[in-house]
Amino acid sequence: MRSKLFVPASRPELYRKALTSASDSVSFDLEDAVKPEDRPEARKFLSQFLDQIPLNSQSQTKDLIVRINSLESDDIRADLQVAVHPNIQIINLPKVESKEQIIELAERINVIAAKKGLKNKLAILGTIETPKGLRNAHEIAGSSEQLVALQLGFGDLLAPFNITTTDMSIRQYIRLQLKMAAAEHQLAVWDSAWPDIHDSEGFIADAQAAKNLGYTGKSCIHPTQIVLANRIFMPTEQEVEQALAIIGTAKNSQHGASQYQGKMIDAPYLAQAYAVVEQIKKYQQKEVE
Repeated sequence: MRSKLFVPASRPELYRKALTSASDSVSFDLEDAVKPEDRPEARKFLSQFLDQIPLNSQSQTKDLIVRINSLESDDIRADLQVAVHPNIQIINLPKVESKEQIIELAERINVIAAKKGLKNKLAILGTIETPKGLRNAHEIAGSSEQLVALQLGFGDLLAPFNITTTDMSIRQYIRLQLKMAAAEHQLAVWDSAWPDIHDSEGFIADAQAAKNLGYTGKSCIHPTQIVLANRIFMPTEQEVEQALAIIGTAKNSQHGASQYQGKMIDAPYLAQAYAVVEQIKKYQQKEVE
């Protein structure tokens, strides 16, 4: 996922625009973007919309996500009844602080899915946006096979403690911690949103910094950010050429180890090269579709 566009579930007039956008995924937000008193109506809007989409029509090219409220909230039961739907691929749990929360969510999702007759297990995206969640990120990352990615939420993580949310050194320090926790469990990591929709230069610099640490995509809070995220998180022509050259060199080598431009090609470098090739194939196919 290069780009994930947030859409307030209370704004049904934006639903179809989001689905026809260039984003790789759309996240219908029932949490922070919706006032508590508006959530019942937002759930109604979203439920009706999901029922109207021809089954799997959008999921072929775009992942649909629902960001629910916390497991402890009064909204959780109603949120899950809407979110567990054949047209939804991923459920996003905010403010994850423990592995037990992911395990509980997976169990609740699967019970509802079984009652609804859904055949495929829904995936889970966990958002790390509290100090406790960051401290427990390693055990969270290994909590469930349904957990497919972790993402950061810098606003909730930093602002309550008077920490500058847009300082690059701070963001990189935290990104690296989460990346290492996720990497041990082969999980993807997705980046937090850039708060200023008018600051394209800031968005680009922030997204590039995240990519440099192995993040595969970024949340977008405005459609204008989508094209920037897609461009930055798409492998460059140079990266693809280098990956193909590394793979070719390794295949043609008569020995267990080989060299490319003076550097030894070992298993990690080769795996990275294959990942780049698979990534470009995936996104080129999306653009064709």
